[in-house]
Amino acid sequence: MTNKIILLLGLVFAIPFFCFSQQKLDFELNSISPDFIKDSDIITVDKKIEIEIINQNTSKEKFSETFLLFDKNGLKNFKNGTSYDNLTKLDSINVKIYDANGNFVKTYYKQNFSDVTISDGYSLYNDNRAKLIKLDYAKYPFFAKIEYYKTNDFTIFINPFFALERENHKVLNTEYSIKYPEGFNLKTFEVNLKEYQIEKEIEHNKISYKGKNLVAPDFEDMNLRYLDLLPEVRFSIDKFALSTVQGQANNWDEFAIWYNNNFLEGLDELPKTTVSKMITLTKNADSEIEKVRIIFDYVQKNTRYVSIQTGIGGWKPFSAAEVDKVKYGDCKALTNYTKALLKSVGINSYYTILYASNKIKDINEDIIGIQGNHVLLSYPHEDGFIFLECTDQNVPFGYLSSMTDNRKVLLVSSAGAQLVKTQSFKQNNNQIEAHFVIDLTNINEVQTTADISFSGLFYNEIFDLNVQNKDQVKTFLQNQFAVFKNLQVIDSEFENNIEDVVFKEKIKLTSSFTGSKAGNDFLINLNPFFKTITVPKKGKERKSEFQIPRNKNILITTKYILPPNLKISHLPNSENIQTDFGAYQIDFFQTNNELLLKLHYSENSGNYSKDQFQEFSDFANQVQKIDDSKFIITYNNE
Repeated sequence: MTNKIILLLGLVFAIPFFCFSQQKLDFELNSISPDFIKDSDIITVDKKIEIEIINQNTSKEKFSETFLLFDKNGLKNFKNGTSYDNLTKLDSINVKIYDANGNFVKTYYKQNFSDVTISDGYSLYNDNRAKLIKLDYAKYPFFAKIEYYKTNDFTIFINPFFALERENHKVLNTEYSIKYPEGFNLKTFEVNLKEYQIEKEIEHNKISYKGKNLVAPDFEDMNLRYLDLLPEVRFSIDKFALSTVQGQANNWDEFAIWYNNNFLEGLDELPKTTVSKMITLTKNADSEIEKVRIIFDYVQKNTRYVSIQTGIGGWKPFSAAEVDKVKYGDCKALTNYTKALLKSVGINSYYTILYASNKIKDINEDIIGIQGNHVLLSYPHEDGFIFLECTDQNVPFGYLSSMTDNRKVLLVSSAGAQLVKTQSFKQNNNQIEAHFVIDLTNINEVQTTADISFSGLFYNEIFDLNVQNKDQVKTFLQNQFAVFKNLQVIDSEFENNIEDVVFKEKIKLTSSFTGSKAGNDFLINLNPFFKTITVPKKGKERKSEFQIPRNKNILITTKYILPPNLKISHLPNSENIQTDFGAYQIDFFQTNNELLLKLHYSENSGNYSKDQFQEFSDFANQVQKIDDSKFIITYNNE
């Protein structure tokens, strides 16, 4: 009998803490200030996260978040589940529903959740899964509380504390605590805690944070680093593990050596036949960089990208020998393979970890540990590093897209780490240069030729056009020249100059008249082809700085050929606007039956103060107004 009691008590205490949640909440709608919930679809009423690092290999997470939902739009930001994989065990999960007065309504248990693969649409192997629930309760307003308990077979990554997570996020109460064993050193990186009056408490081997009545600032247009305004804490620990692979690091060099020795070492061996092939391929190369180009080209022509997202495989690449055999791999595997091929001809290069995203995100130097979501290869050159994107079969040698340029990255080797910045696009490289000839001799069937070149950032948006099928090309051209009515593409040629990283289009087309008609007048936009600038949205009073992320340059020359019976009856004035943000110039040159229009727009990257926002907005509005203005041609009655 005694043994049965002990067993029963053991089972009771093994149940996660949240299974005994009270039947009535501590909150109800009337207890929350109307000012706090004003204009909200959903708010976080209470959020608690407890992280415990049990030992070097294992950590546990207890999570609960209570939401107050006001309408169905709030469901977009309701946390309706959580992810897990082979290294994360989801011990339990549930969602409890309470009415507006805090009275218990129902519970969704683990068996009520859908178990789904987190598919990225291209992974060959993927063990990332999620438990998700679809609420069938809709008596608004109501409270919904999600609770789960996880056990992780890793300590190298510690969930950060995000007191606020998004625009319009409101949090009534939030708490986060992390506990770690004796002899471990926990490092923190804290941002914006004082600004939000978040309290920090340090106990023996435990750190806690508490915040109350938190409101995220409004998102302001062109603030590309909005998340930098929010409070957050990130963590790293000096003794860690990923599954059974243990490590210890107090700096980036120690971490890089651990990573190299455990995830890269020994994976660069190649079959002798492949080594001989690489030596033969590169024997006539004039320089080392020419050898790198040859091998990069070989990888592009002989492999394809397939994502692998399983367990340690999410961090450890396939061996070079395996990729050589199967001819495919993910970013890690193809980068490691290219690195091994270069090594086979005596060329050194570096496995490089980074965050790939349209919004620029750096590797955080202050937090030692696994970061990033993508891998490149870095080749050291006399002018600095050349970064190679090994996953794209069409990308030019050394070209980086807006997903990978201008950010801090981590280079890993057996000798240690290097934190460097990838190159950014230069002003004269981010360029569209377009030459149009529009023949209006037959006003009802307009003949147009277009010669357009794209470089830098603009190249990234179009360079794979010449490898697409006819239907894809047709759709692209229809969208590109949507300004033309009843468009018919007569001929199209594409040239992808991968040496100079320039993509060229030559297009011949016919269409109906592109402008509008008013009586005997025909009105034609000065710049109907490429939108030069986007006018930012205005707020009440600008509170944050704004960014122009990259330079750009747009040059457009348009020649209009006029029939004898039509003359120009109105032509806007030439304009020349010069500002700190960029410049806009448009000029007109008129002969008897031709009008030549020359437009040049440039934009200067940089961070600008909130006090300059109105000036930039005025510049943008002025440019847009000129772009949208029209010249008029009229029947010549003389």
